[in-house]
Amino acid sequence: AGNTLTLLEPPDYNSSREATSTAAECTSADDETVSLDSRRLEDPDIGQPDKQPGNISSQTVRYLYTTHLKRQIELTEVKIDVNKRKLQDMDLEMQIKQKTLRKLELEIQKLERE
Repeated sequence: AGNTLTLLEPPDYNSSREATSTAAECTSADDETVSLDSRRLEDPDIGQPDKQPGNISSQTVRYLYTTHLKRQIELTEVKIDVNKRKLQDMDLEMQIKQKTLRKLELEIQKLERE
């Protein structure tokens, strides 16, 4: 059996969601034509059990990606908390410096009066 090349038309999204295609065969009529369009609506996990090595189901990928995103969110929340604490520390340091500056200004005024 030889190979068959199939030319597919773009899907018509206004029609029903059935997988159809118009195939123009480039070999003899004895060859079997397999349309790539016919696989569009199939579940990629069918026929690929998770127990086989190298096959990762879309549910597994979705779970792992969801876990990854949750950890990224948690990490970002921790970073936000750390930055808030840094801002609080900086604000406290600024208040201390302002009080120290005010104290020094009052001391200078006192020394100028003497």
